[in-house]
Amino acid sequence: LLDEFQDTARVQWQNFSPLLKESESKGGDNLIVGDVKQSIYRWRGSDWSLLNEHIYKSFDQRKIHSRNLEYNWRSSVNVVNFNNSLFEYVDVKLKAKYPGTSLGTVYNNAAQKIDSSRKATDGHVYVKLIKIEGNKSMANQDFVQKEILDRVKDLMDGGYSQKDIAVTARSTKEGERVSQPIT
Repeated sequence: LLDEFQDTARVQWQNFSPLLKESESKGGDNLIVGDVKQSIYRWRGSDWSLLNEHIYKSFDQRKIHSRNLEYNWRSSVNVVNFNNSLFEYVDVKLKAKYPGTSLGTVYNNAAQKIDSSRKATDGHVYVKLIKIEGNKSMANQDFVQKEILDRVKDLMDGGYSQKDIAVTARSTKEGERVSQPIT
């Protein structure tokens, strides 16, 4: 069992692959679990193409059984709906920009269903892209940090708890910066 396979780097795959092939040659079963869409985070130098295409090239196609999870049981309704819309948008853009490539297949069949018993009002997603022209001066960074702080305050004023709010950043350094008080 290889879980969270989307976090696998090429050097790790070079170590896993012979073990899987040996197991397969002796009639063993192997289970690889992962979500190629999560490879965008690039944890530990992960390589999205391993899960998206390389394992299919490395093993007998007749022995590979791929399954997508039809229902999302963990995320709130609004988060699942946002993800479905985002994945559909990105899928169209990738196919247009990279026609005929495996990158254009990452978001195929990405939409998930939600159990009808869940509340349609659960969860909240807010995305704001701020384009900063020129260099990333301290004034621009302060502006972004203030935007984030203002949004967090708005959410808390609207009844959300701090534990219910997540802010994502591209790097650890940026994450540390937005978590600091504005001086």
